[in-house]
Amino acid sequence: MIDADTIRLATALAHTVPGVVLELRCCNDDVLTVGHGRLDAQLDPCQLRAALVAVRRAGRPQLSDALESVRVRGALEDLGGGLFRCVGDAGDERWFASLLDPSTIEEELAELPVDVPDDAVRVGLCPDPDLGVTVVRLVATDPAWAHRLDEVGFRALASCMVAETLHVALHSGT
Repeated sequence: MIDADTIRLATALAHTVPGVVLELRCCNDDVLTVGHGRLDAQLDPCQLRAALVAVRRAGRPQLSDALESVRVRGALEDLGGGLFRCVGDAGDERWFASLLDPSTIEEELAELPVDVPDDAVRVGLCPDPDLGVTVVRLVATDPAWAHRLDEVGFRALASCMVAETLHVALHSGT
């Protein structure tokens, strides 16, 4: 079984990034494909998102209870640890999803220990308050800095993951 946060994070990516496909492996070994405009898809990302939001609000059993795993594929290349590469309209991009709100992510990224000029990487935040997820997009503003996107992306993701962990620890009393 996967945790509910994992499916929310993957769903937010699929809902935000064009061309993303999710493979949801159910506990009974069925595989559901989620994607926009695909003949092989049982759901599109909007339908999956709506189902997750409805369940989250109603306090019903989680969809994650029926899922064994989720795999992100299609337009995103998995670089590991939750960081993804995509070649989009703006060139080479890095994407990840976080359980943090946009203002906290902005604070985390402002303190990022990366030796690149402040304007070398543009950050885009796509919050989804209903899912409780913010999708982060990193794009090099100049092709000369594109070779540093992996480093910036992994450091940004790590910083957000530490902040998520601290947030959970502070609010759970541990």
